[in-house]
Amino acid sequence: MPLYEINQNDYYSINIEEIHFISLNLLNPLTTSENLQKWLEKDLAKFHQLNKWIILLINKPIFMQLDDFSKNELEFYASLQEIFKEFNVDLVITIGGDHYKRTMPMVGQKIYSFKNYDNVKHHKKCYSLSDCDNEFMVDPEAPIYISESYNEITKENNETNFTIVSNNKEGFGMIQSLNRTHLLFEQLGFKGELIDRFFLIKSRNIGVLEPMPLENKSNEINHIIYLIMFLVVCLVFLLGVLIWYVRKKYLSHKEKFLINYEMQSL
Repeated sequence: MPLYEINQNDYYSINIEEIHFISLNLLNPLTTSENLQKWLEKDLAKFHQLNKWIILLINKPIFMQLDDFSKNELEFYASLQEIFKEFNVDLVITIGGDHYKRTMPMVGQKIYSFKNYDNVKHHKKCYSLSDCDNEFMVDPEAPIYISESYNEITKENNETNFTIVSNNKEGFGMIQSLNRTHLLFEQLGFKGELIDRFFLIKSRNIGVLEPMPLENKSNEINHIIYLIMFLVVCLVFLLGVLIWYVRKKYLSHKEKFLINYEMQSL
């Protein structure tokens, strides 16, 4: 944990562009739970109204009810998840292993809805993979969990109810904040193969969705192409005018030369 040697804290936060990152050490949850929870609520209260993306990095899959979690641990993790939802945390990423998983928006074992990019105006809510495309997740009502650890997770009986993507390939995740309303997450294998890719899109606290960045990029390319075509047409037109003007001048000089030559011959 950054600055641990100075303050002995198991928590840390930092802003990077439009993203507010929070890192929590949960290896000793019962000895740090009170201070950690108070600090987390204070930190989230400060930043969740600033329209920043909020991403948590933790080292335990607290959304699971694993056998090695004690009763007190489960209660503490449940309270953390309620805090995540209260303050509109966008992503919770568990790091430290070799198994990738992306979940539905959830708190504990309860699944919440999200909307697709195409049906935002129609307010259609998605509670399962059969309802909507999971590549564009709009205004999820709870945090989405990205797990990159703990193969034991796959043994859970209810795993398929909330799991969107599950893969055993080792890899790494990349996060890109495209603007205030669009976040891109990609999970890649170490050989560069794409394991998962999705856009997290939100309009809450903003009121409107900014244009899709990829659409903007496409429009910019189209505008450049149209501009080049227009310049080429103008260049061809000017070249034609120049050729006509030079030819006209040439014929005029030729005609004058012939007239002068004939007059001198007489």
